[in-house]
Amino acid sequence: MPVLEELIDDETYTALDWISLVGEEGDGSAPWSLTTKFYQRARELDEEGHSLQSKTMQVLGGAISMHLRHPSHAPFGPVFQSSEGRSMSMEDLGQHDVALLARAAHEAPTPWLRARFADLAVTADGRTPPDWRLGRLAVDAYLEYVESVFGTEHAIRGLDELQRSLVLLWVYAKKDPALWERYWTVILDEVPHSIEHNWPGLAFRLCDEAINRNRHACEAILPQIEAKAVALDAVNPQEAARWYAQAYRLNQRLGKPKEANASLMAQGEAMSRAADLAAEQQPMVAPMHMTEAISLLRKAKAAPSRIQELRDRLATYERASLDHFGHFSAKTDVSEWVKWIDEQIAAPDFFSALLRSTYRAGEWLNVDEVEERVRQQYAEHPLSSMFTTTHVNSEGAVVAQRPPLDLNDPVSVRLHAINSAHQVDIPMRSSVMVSHVASTLHNHYQPSFYAIKEIVEASSMTPPGQVETLARGLFSGFIDDWLAASVYLIPAVEPFVRAQLKRIGAHTTGMNEDGTQHEKTLGEMLDMPEAERFFGKNLIFELRVLLTDPEGFNLRNAYCHGLMTDRELQNAGILSLWWTTWRMILFPWHNHPAVLTDPEVSPDKSADPAVT
Repeated sequence: MPVLEELIDDETYTALDWISLVGEEGDGSAPWSLTTKFYQRARELDEEGHSLQSKTMQVLGGAISMHLRHPSHAPFGPVFQSSEGRSMSMEDLGQHDVALLARAAHEAPTPWLRARFADLAVTADGRTPPDWRLGRLAVDAYLEYVESVFGTEHAIRGLDELQRSLVLLWVYAKKDPALWERYWTVILDEVPHSIEHNWPGLAFRLCDEAINRNRHACEAILPQIEAKAVALDAVNPQEAARWYAQAYRLNQRLGKPKEANASLMAQGEAMSRAADLAAEQQPMVAPMHMTEAISLLRKAKAAPSRIQELRDRLATYERASLDHFGHFSAKTDVSEWVKWIDEQIAAPDFFSALLRSTYRAGEWLNVDEVEERVRQQYAEHPLSSMFTTTHVNSEGAVVAQRPPLDLNDPVSVRLHAINSAHQVDIPMRSSVMVSHVASTLHNHYQPSFYAIKEIVEASSMTPPGQVETLARGLFSGFIDDWLAASVYLIPAVEPFVRAQLKRIGAHTTGMNEDGTQHEKTLGEMLDMPEAERFFGKNLIFELRVLLTDPEGFNLRNAYCHGLMTDRELQNAGILSLWWTTWRMILFPWHNHPAVLTDPEVSPDKSADPAVT
């Protein structure tokens, strides 16, 4: 919503004397400090009854506070956001706000302020055609500011402004070769300065701009990047690999395939040396470095004998890394939860108790709640999800990596939600609810295999020809034979899902390039829109966590490929899969009177998030 509802007249603008507030902060070194001065002056004016002047100071202060980001359609955003609101953003500027910033841009005493006000005015205005003179003012001011900080210890402060100005340069001054030359002279002068001071964050982003915009600049930068990589190789091979990666990109941009491949080869060899060093100092990191080295050298078409040599060393590092893993545990009082479970499943006969244990003692994972928990945890502990997480198997081999959490990417949020359910919800449910239910029902009712088989056979959800398999797996859970339960139930879920999809007319086969057909895997079937419509997003999420996703238990893939030992098959995922399978088999009776009877006691769900 715009701040100013009317145009500022000359008398009001002159009376502001806002330039006197700028001081040393006008160079962009402390924008929030300068913003605070403007906001303080706005409060004083409001108390004095000068409402229009107060709003004017708010607009100027808000413009100074905005965070510069890179999307060209919305380059300025709020500097902070909270549950109570946010600071000013570009979207808040109206017609009269833009006019004020355009006027202030011409009178701003420092290049940083001129660039900020002019850029905001011309970008937020959105007119077609744009104000070319105001845009050119922003381009010139940005360059003047960048020139003032590049070559100094504060060079990094000018990086965002440089990248933004190159966008505006193409729009408002692309026919001015002299200005273009000035910009690239500044950039090329800063590259050796940033290399000398070991500022890869600055040097690499300048490389990005050269790769995207100026081939001749790439030719000038490449030898410097290669020299830095060689200098680092002996003392810090992991860091050298980063510089070789930039050399590879620059060579590709210049159309030099042989040189690019040599840079890639050098990067892979540097990572192998980094793995060797890590094996002595950080054994858990060594396998990751060596895995990356092998991948790079394969891409560079290194000799097979060299690849095999590195694979042998990788196996050694993987085995050594296992000695450095630790175990952590914590105690939780679940007595109230167990008491509540007993109250929920109490029934006069086995079938009623079984129904209550599946439809009253718990529910499937709620994907929305788990994702919201991930977001809340990130808000409270942002560092916990800021780094890439690596997963290894029982032999120390790196089998999966989870990148840092990106709240704006639904795929990233879902990936972290699967991991959270794997680490928190499923283990808590299995160790408390499922194990207690299975033990209690067996002790109280002593169900026979044939009683279980009769229930499975009577269910309309049971796929044809799968009765014996499902019954054996479900019965095994009651007699605490979780190894047998896993052997029967893990392979049984795929035909179960396929049968339900075929029942609703969905196609569970895919076409090969040669015209033949193949049956879709469980993961492919769970991706089908028909699957979510039939099973619901919560059950689909649960099956992913238990069976198909590397961030979850991945039971289907790990077991069917022979990657799980007998001991590993007996885990929390198997217990929850047993209970989930019962819940699917018993779905035709989910509205049975034994389920719908209201319990006399409600559980205390605040004690544990896994209770649903």
